[in-house]
Amino acid sequence: MGHNKFHSSIQRSPEVDRARDELNMNRDKPRLNALEQEWTSLQKMSDSRFVQLRELQGIIEEISRAIMWVNEREEEELVFDWGDRNIEQYIPRKQESYSKMMSALEEKEKELNKLKTKVDGLLNNNHPAADKIEAYMDTLQTQWSWLLQITKCIHIHLKENAAY
Repeated sequence: MGHNKFHSSIQRSPEVDRARDELNMNRDKPRLNALEQEWTSLQKMSDSRFVQLRELQGIIEEISRAIMWVNEREEEELVFDWGDRNIEQYIPRKQESYSKMMSALEEKEKELNKLKTKVDGLLNNNHPAADKIEAYMDTLQTQWSWLLQITKCIHIHLKENAAY
C-alpha cells in the first residue's frame, strides 16, 4: 500500500506545481527544465518500481501456490498407513492412486518449468527482490525434490508388496 500512496502523490504534487508556476513567472528556463527532467525521472522510476512490485507479488503468489500443491501431495503420502493388514485391498488402491499422482506430477512439472522460465526472466533483468524470489524458488525446489523421493519410496513399496 505504501508504494501506491507514493505513486499517487507524485502523479499530482501541489509542491511541484507551485515550483513550476514560480519558475514560469520568473522565466527561469534552465531551472524549469531541470525541474521537469527530475520530475519525469521520478515518475519513470516510480512507474518502474510499481511494475516491479506487481511482478514480485505475482511471482511470489505463483510460487506459493506451487509450494502448497507440493506440500498437499506430500502430506497425502506421509499419512498413508503401509502397515494395514488388509494388504489385498489397499495395494490395488494404492497402485491406482500412485499412477494418478505420477500423471499429476508430470503435468505439474510442465507448469513448474514455465514458472522457472518466468523466474529466470526476472532474475536476468536484475529484479530488486531477486534474493526473495530465489529463496522462494529454492524452497519450491527442495519440496519438489522431497516429493520425488517419496514417489521413489512408494514405487519400491508397491514393487516389494506385489512380490510379497
